[in-house]
Amino acid sequence: MPAPSATDPALAAVTRPGTSVRLYLADGSSAFSSHILSSEGDRLTLAPVRPAHGNLVLERLLGAVRIEAMIGGVPHVSESRVRSVTAGGLVLDLPTRAERVQRRRFFRVPPCAPLHLHLDVRGLTRVRQVLDVSAGGCAVRPTPGDADLAVGDRIPVVSLPLSAGQVFLASAVVRRAEPREWGGGEGEVLGLEFVDVAPRERQRLTVWVTEQERLALRGAAQVSGRIVPDVIVLVHDSEKNIRLKPGSGLTAKGVRVAVNGDEADLRAGARLGLIELRVGGQLVLRGPAVVERVEAARVGLVATLSFAGVSLDGRARLAEVLRG
Repeated sequence: MPAPSATDPALAAVTRPGTSVRLYLADGSSAFSSHILSSEGDRLTLAPVRPAHGNLVLERLLGAVRIEAMIGGVPHVSESRVRSVTAGGLVLDLPTRAERVQRRRFFRVPPCAPLHLHLDVRGLTRVRQVLDVSAGGCAVRPTPGDADLAVGDRIPVVSLPLSAGQVFLASAVVRRAEPREWGGGEGEVLGLEFVDVAPRERQRLTVWVTEQERLALRGAAQVSGRIVPDVIVLVHDSEKNIRLKPGSGLTAKGVRVAVNGDEADLRAGARLGLIELRVGGQLVLRGPAVVERVEAARVGLVATLSFAGVSLDGRARLAEVLRG
């Protein structure tokens, strides 16, 4: 096999000895830090990895992986497969290409409580459910009445009611109209970019989004714009008892939790045999749960758990917490 530098400068840079890399499992559930030791023939050898999240289980690394490296300040990714894992390092198939990754300027967060965007379209106001929001835009759930909106259309005025009575005001442009998974299923989604944003409005929205992220690090959950302190989720299984700090959302259906340490074993679709939700040291509910999704945030990994098979008493206690 010819040296990568002979055909692809980006690939040559990614596979050059000494290059620092991040290694991701194929399902995106875990990330590991390493660097390139050598690139010979059809093999790429990496230094022993250290986990970015949680404990390292070497056997989990066998198989398909994604390699990410910063080249000239720009992230590039390559696909490969781990052949063998030893205490001395990892042996992978030599990647055949490296692709530049386009990063978002702004980090998106799903709203922790029902959030709706008000759109002024041809003099009429439409109210649409927000699926996620960032300082640069948001994704909304359209209705059949939005069939007249196309990519590139400009919406003169949009308003987004934030917590504490604050309202974000701007104009918007439709950037995407595509199917996407949400709410446990799939449906059409409109991606809007906020434009003509006054500095004060941008700051207002940025502060709100940042606060949503910070909640993932606290022992608190946000419910309809208010903070519920001292919330703990315990996950029981046959080997360990995991304590999870809640993330930015607690609803009657589930909770978002920050994933750290041993909890990195959580996988999307996994069924948890028994969890406990405690508020202020008091048991609120106890029962099984399902990991709906695991996603990366600035604070680390965040998992969305949905409650399943909870008793009527547990539902009643949770409803009382949500009512405040």
